[in-house]
Amino acid sequence: ECLINGLNGEADLSDDGVLTATELYVYLHSQLGKRNIRQTPGFCQLQRHDKGEYIFAVPDFDPSNLKKAPILVEDINPYRGLESFEEKDSALFFGRKILIEKLHDFVINQPLTVVLGASGSGKSSIVKAGLIPYLRKSDEEWRILAPIRPGESPFMALNNTLIKEKLPFFAKPQVAFEQELQSLGHSIGEWIKLHPNAKLLLVIDQFDELITLCDNNEEREKFLRGLAISIAAFPEQVRIVLTLRSDFE
Repeated sequence: ECLINGLNGEADLSDDGVLTATELYVYLHSQLGKRNIRQTPGFCQLQRHDKGEYIFAVPDFDPSNLKKAPILVEDINPYRGLESFEEKDSALFFGRKILIEKLHDFVINQPLTVVLGASGSGKSSIVKAGLIPYLRKSDEEWRILAPIRPGESPFMALNNTLIKEKLPFFAKPQVAFEQELQSLGHSIGEWIKLHPNAKLLLVIDQFDELITLCDNNEEREKFLRGLAISIAAFPEQVRIVLTLRSDFE
């Protein structure tokens, strides 16, 4: 009786004119429980039909009332594969709420945070699709720079981002790194004067590229020193977050 009633529409829990096997199961379980009947509904999958969801239409179902399914293209594909989730994908990023809050506490209370983990463990995603949107929604005042990757020249990578953010320090090829460091410190200092209550966040993703892609030992050392100088000079305003593979720790 409960099964017939469910198929006639009572099990349409989402009220969309279509029943799924899951809805039918939930409905039957609830109805049998209300009647104190010691019987438990269950699924019995047909052979080679265990990879999807069974669908039933209620008697007065009109297929024309269904919304058109969105066309699935690469830009809106929720399955990122080997690619990391970006900030624009934050609406699709689930299941890391506690870790995001913990990461937020780290970033608030100390100038340097390293997100360390094995390759493919989701370090980039937790920062870009988790932490950054979380900070934007917070009551704190943040200036969040576009994340960079060191690549072959970490100074140029940083400079390109700062130019886009209108905080250039004018790094150029063949220019002495000491001059670049002075310009970087000056740019940050001028910004802080204009925004004394704000924090500046720099995310450097895949920090291991400093070793794997940057062949200039002098630039590598000066870049590291520049980060250290920025932190030491502005410990309350500057926040740096690095993602790093654990095998490069």
